[in-house]
Amino acid sequence: MTVGTMRVIQVEVEGIDRQNDAPQVLHLHEDMELADNETGATIWDGCLVAVAWMKKQQVQYMWRSSVVLELGAGTGAAGLVLAALGARVVLTDLPHLVPLMEKNVRANQAAFVYPPRVCALPWSAPANECSFDAAAVKSALIRAMGSETAGSSLYAPTRCYILAVEIIYLESTFSDLIATLNWTWEIMFKPEQQQERAVEKLDVKLIIAAELRVTVPEFFRQFHAAGWKHSFTPPEEYDDLYRSDDIRILLAWRDMS
Repeated sequence: MTVGTMRVIQVEVEGIDRQNDAPQVLHLHEDMELADNETGATIWDGCLVAVAWMKKQQVQYMWRSSVVLELGAGTGAAGLVLAALGARVVLTDLPHLVPLMEKNVRANQAAFVYPPRVCALPWSAPANECSFDAAAVKSALIRAMGSETAGSSLYAPTRCYILAVEIIYLESTFSDLIATLNWTWEIMFKPEQQQERAVEKLDVKLIIAAELRVTVPEFFRQFHAAGWKHSFTPPEEYDDLYRSDDIRILLAWRDMS
């Protein structure tokens, strides 16, 4: 459905243990006017593959007991699906995409146990931790990980995920992106951020969904040089309909040794 410059995509989401048997239907807005000049304002194929994978893998990846920070969220589609599945989500992207993410959060409030937080985060911002953007994201993430939410639900956070969906394509952004991944990992992984928690240390993973473009090998060269390792998710985890040989989902982690 298209209304003015906005196109609305509907995504059905059904949790594994919702009291209401009826699935949630998310209404995700794409800004077609903004999309003429900018990436991030529409939902790409890799996001559709990732969303279908997320819905299929609710049990294995325990979204309902997870904290998720999405980088380069664009419309927020992937992160909002995880929020509808019970995750505590922080959506981030460039400042001009914040209104679109906020619009999609407002349009789907009824689907969320924990309303997602939306923050601007240029990938250059973490280089200066005193910047407003970096400080706001760090605060939102620590609050999502902390006792504020842990004490309010049977599903206290036990896992943290950094979510990177269809953001590996411009080689000029790789250095800042990897620096931002490192910065985010350290916030999630540092023991001092978890001292007040009454649960065991959180497991932290990075989820990447990417089309295998010509620039991807260079990204992974820099990625591995920064101490990251990864493994591809097996084909049987993918949805039967939303899958492509050119789009892969992988799990990554930082080598802290």
